Amino acid sequence: MSNSLAIAAVTSTMVNLLADVNGVGGATVTTRPLDKARDNVQGHQLNVFMYQASSDAAWRNQEVPQSRGGESRRTTPPLALQLHYLVTAIAADDDDIVAQKILGKAMSILHDHAVLERGEIEAALEEAGLHLQVERVRLSPVNLSIEDISKLWTVFQTQYRVTAAYEASAVLIDSTDPAPSPLPVLRRGRNDPEGPTAAAAAGPAIDFVGPDLGGAERRLSFPVRPGDRVVLGGARLGGAVATVRFRSPRLADPVDASPLPGSSGEQLMVDLPAALPAGYATVSVVIEGAGGDPWASNQLPLAVAPVISLGSTAEAGPAFSLVVTSTPAPVTGQQPVLLFGERQVAPDSVAAGTITFPLAGVAAGTYTVRLRLDGVDSLPLLPPAPGQPPATAAFDPAQQVVVS
Repeated sequence: MSNSLAIAAVTSTMVNLLADVNGVGGATVTTRPLDKARDNVQGHQLNVFMYQASSDAAWRNQEVPQSRGGESRRTTPPLALQLHYLVTAIAADDDDIVAQKILGKAMSILHDHAVLERGEIEAALEEAGLHLQVERVRLSPVNLSIEDISKLWTVFQTQYRVTAAYEASAVLIDSTDPAPSPLPVLRRGRNDPEGPTAAAAAGPAIDFVGPDLGGAERRLSFPVRPGDRVVLGGARLGGAVATVRFRSPRLADPVDASPLPGSSGEQLMVDLPAALPAGYATVSVVIEGAGGDPWASNQLPLAVAPVISLGSTAEAGPAFSLVVTSTPAPVTGQQPVLLFGERQVAPDSVAAGTITFPLAGVAAGTYTVRLRLDGVDSLPLLPPAPGQPPATAAFDPAQQVVVS
């Protein structure tokens, strides 16, 4: 979800955090190359200089999972980077003791913020989208050898100042290359093998979460939709005394739901909260412990797919505007994408849950329509009866557009 502004977002976040060094002699925080650091700066100074961006070996060629009708699809891997910084302290009168005080304060701040909080990154540069990436950004001190330090300062032909080196990782920049978007597979066989399961020795543990499909939910992989009943399977889930907790990166606070009648220690049933936006969320179970402290289970991912309706399913010509109504409506920061057949179309306007998409150069034919929000697509299948798996393997005519 992050873009090419992610590098600047990390640097801006560090600058905002280090603004607290003003408590040590009123130091000015700058972001300049080493040879330009003192230009037009007279007082105490703390300079944050990113001297290298290298590939992150742990995330190289790793794909971020996306949803295609409940199943994962392959995407272009993000650009994974490690950012290398020099944090340099300079005193007004070249007083090394003052410079050491400034650097010590800065290193203490960065030590206390070894993991950059999502709110800190969002406040620094929200449009970068870095606060929404799956991996957290971590700051780690780096021990540079005398040879490395000498080479760096020699390159800039300037006098050495007391310096600490840091590394920020992982910074993931999403690819702008659109991935293929084929339609979902309607049937994939009767007996899908189940993977291995693991449960903790004590405490609640969940090994499955999905929509209520009449007992077929463990064999069929589907996202949940507004109005669906969610089933959680596992061990020691607490039954009626448990709380099911949903978390979304688009919401500041979790959304809690109470189990429905008929829930047990091995299976919980809840209605999907209406406040949960479309996209990827996580689900966990929280039980009050004997001492009053909550006892939380592991978290499992859950794809929440929007439900759409089309303004018209018959269009006259090759150029027209298609109006799509989405439930839930897109929230702030979400960028709706229309999948028209296998074409991806950006919206012309978004007004609450009503989204207008311009289409041009459309050949005659019947096109299946899907709406993608935060990587999760609406389901173009005929809706099943409540608590039942899809009865027929067919696309819903109400989610198809006929162009004549």
